[in-house]
Amino acid sequence: MRVVFETIDDFLGDIESQINLLDGGDCVFQRAIRISKTSRPFGNDDHIRVIGLQCSAVVEVGDGGQYLMEVGVVCGKDYHTSDKEFSGSEKADEYKKQIKEFCSRLGLNSRPGLIEL
Repeated sequence: MRVVFETIDDFLGDIESQINLLDGGDCVFQRAIRISKTSRPFGNDDHIRVIGLQCSAVVEVGDGGQYLMEVGVVCGKDYHTSDKEFSGSEKADEYKKQIKEFCSRLGLNSRPGLIEL
């Protein structure tokens, strides 16, 4: 089964709920949340990049069952022009910091990459 979340906060909140419900961080496969920062051109302009952040984790439930949890958010745009504005990357870095602090608090790891079905 696959569960998709709209926000980083919802994603992290559900992981924490599962850890509390299932008695510890061992219910998160490899005790890890995977994080991937994405960058793609905005339309036909390579000087403007849309920055996103994707996260995924697998939760293991009783009787060997598992489900994939994932979230993807658009963080904003980076302008590789004379403006040199990188607000998308800055927001992605804020989210990554939030996720890493969450992992540290709950004894989980943050790792690069994604888990796909």
